[in-house]
Amino acid sequence: MSTIQANNIVVANNNSSKFREFTQTDYFNRLKSGPFNEQIYLNTTRTALSSVVTNSSLWSVTYNKLSSTSILCLEGYLHFRENVNAEVGLFCKYGTSSNTYIGFPYMAVGENSATASDPSVDTIQYVISYISGYTTTGSQTFTIGWSSYNGTANTPSSVWNPNSSDEPRTRPDSGSFIRLWEIEP
Repeated sequence: MSTIQANNIVVANNNSSKFREFTQTDYFNRLKSGPFNEQIYLNTTRTALSSVVTNSSLWSVTYNKLSSTSILCLEGYLHFRENVNAEVGLFCKYGTSSNTYIGFPYMAVGENSATASDPSVDTIQYVISYISGYTTTGSQTFTIGWSSYNGTANTPSSVWNPNSSDEPRTRPDSGSFIRLWEIEP
């Protein structure tokens, strides 16, 4: 019998004629607890990014992890402009944990489109990731950063959190946000 599963939940098998919709509720019902200790962070500071060869920090916040057995989850949007480079990997790190590379590719949005004469394009990077197996609790630094896949100097973009100096139509509250929370597996 062929079966397709997602997180140990059967979503289709050869006895069914259609796929069962897999929902966030299904996932959370499998956990010992729902999400807890949620914190939301906003950054609206325009930042010009420099090319680097090794890991470089983009944004650091302080998060107070409550449980030594929990999984730390991340979701958010990072706002970039100009010379966007999807060949650079974004990562997250909590305290002294190892870098965890973030999933999902760049998504271009906005009215501007890049051309040879004007490389300006606003992009929103949707980020989602998690860190498991890190047992240290308490307030520590959570960092999002980038590194080049092949070790050459590069950046994810020329500008992070563009403002009206980049494009007069940009909203003054434009920026990036991340949401951190814990779940018990």
